[in-house]
Amino acid sequence: MLIHYIDIAKRNFVIAVSSLSKTKTETNNPKGIAHTIEYLKKHKVETFAKSPKIP
Repeated sequence: MLIHYIDIAKRNFVIAVSSLSKTKTETNNPKGIAHTIEYLKKHKVETFAKSPKIP
């Protein structure tokens, strides 16, 4: 599975995964980032870049 894009803005960001026909919007804060990581794992996205500040 590939990520088409992650569009990052000041308040939120949008994730699009190639095998899904929809996007997911999360708040650009630690909780939203944690939800995004779980979402990517759920859809078996195994490799992605993340900030070293995020556990």
